[in-house]
Amino acid sequence: MDQDGSILDTGSYPNTAFDASHYARQTVERYGECKAVVESTGNMCMKTYEAFESNGVEVKLANPVKTRAIAEARVKTDKLDSKILAHLLRADLIAECYVPSKDVRLARALLSHRVNITREQTRIKNRIHSLLDKYDLEYEYDDIFGAHGIRWLHTLQLNGHDHEILQSLLRQLEFLQDEETKAGFSSSSGHLVRASKFEPSFVVVSLICVCAHQLTHTHKE
Repeated sequence: MDQDGSILDTGSYPNTAFDASHYARQTVERYGECKAVVESTGNMCMKTYEAFESNGVEVKLANPVKTRAIAEARVKTDKLDSKILAHLLRADLIAECYVPSKDVRLARALLSHRVNITREQTRIKNRIHSLLDKYDLEYEYDDIFGAHGIRWLHTLQLNGHDHEILQSLLRQLEFLQDEETKAGFSSSSGHLVRASKFEPSFVVVSLICVCAHQLTHTHKE
């Protein structure tokens, strides 16, 4: 679609990062400077967003609820399709979702991974505590899961299968502790994670797996 609202081209491609990138690159080569809008529909839309972004296309992530309200008021339709999104983009009426920078997105992914590791450790520690409660064991360590506490836990001889379960849980815990250490941050990425805590996340308001997008092309003279 050009600046006058005339549709110059339409197309489709498989919903993969490779095909989205290929489509974006071909479009830029054909029409020059472009803008695109992607409807926020979960993780799949971010593949499209990043593919177009990496090919130099200015991309906006549309909030489906807010953009639909604008579309219904201005365009008088109940269907928010790619053509309507393109018209809204041309008129600068896209209600955008916040998207942090690529570096911050990557840092957040690493932070999320470490949070999940910590949660798994907490779950295993709770199971160990529950198992030990059956035996009324007393220990003198402030942290039973510290170095001295772990060694003490390995020396326990519990009844029947409880011993095997405890040893299995300890192996899982030690593995996760090692993984948490390996999933460390460099000083630069650590700074990004801390900074990202104060930035709002983009809103995901739909789980539809198809991303609607339409390019608005600016012709090179």
